[in-house]
Amino acid sequence: MLTINPMQDVLNPDGYPLIEADAKLLFLKGGHYCFQYRDAGKETYKFLSPETVRAAFQHEQIDSGWIPSGVQRLGICKQGQWFVQFIPPARRTFTFTNLTEDGEPIALTIPMMGLVFMLCGDSCYVWATNFKIFNAEAPIYHVPLPNI
Repeated sequence: MLTINPMQDVLNPDGYPLIEADAKLLFLKGGHYCFQYRDAGKETYKFLSPETVRAAFQHEQIDSGWIPSGVQRLGICKQGQWFVQFIPPARRTFTFTNLTEDGEPIALTIPMMGLVFMLCGDSCYVWATNFKIFNAEAPIYHVPLPNI
């Protein structure tokens, strides 16, 4: 909406007064926010930071709980919570059951490559790496396991 008075555009960012609402939040270009509300019968505008808007809509406390060993980063995105976990290369013991007629479990200890897990919402991704210490710039590979 274009008006003849440019100052009016600054003072009334969306051009629409509050009619049946007590307040509204405007999402402006560039990730900016403007809160429009009534104060003593007068429409008032207040520009807000993204952090202030997030805090206003986040009523529940967040506790990560005990963070698993090897977690390098974690956060929240639109799909839900996410984290990246690194498990360094080591010899690992795998136990297999129901492979023999007598039902005895078979345990094998084999060298395993380093693994990088990323969980994002309901999705899980896993990659292999030959680095012994986590490095965000390290090359990653498909995990050479038949069930992944």
